Amino acid sequence: MLQFVNKYTATVQVTIMWYTPGCDDGNWTKKGWWVLNPGQSAVVHGEDLADINRYWCYFASGWDGTSFWSGPISRHVPFPPFTWCEFRADTTSVPIGYRVVDADDVDDLIIELVP
Repeated sequence: MLQFVNKYTATVQVTIMWYTPGCDDGNWTKKGWWVLNPGQSAVVHGEDLADINRYWCYFASGWDGTSFWSGPISRHVPFPPFTWCEFRADTTSVPIGYRVVDADDVDDLIIELVP
């Protein structure tokens, strides 16, 4: 299970990407957006993480426009909710940078979004 907890003072939105070999446009699936008010949490993937892959990716941004949890893996995402293969994009999508997290061999991971 992959869960996010918003410990930030503003609402945040989260997108994730996980390994899915055979996806039409790449070997990963990206999905978003989960919107979390301060103090809220959400399970964004319910399966045992180690059964899928040890590496997971996420991007989060605060609605205050000043905080981002990002990384070096650039992919395009749309503003409305989506489930796309890794390299899918359209004329309305924008590039973001996914951050990689190593879940090692754990089944459950909780990521706290803190300033």
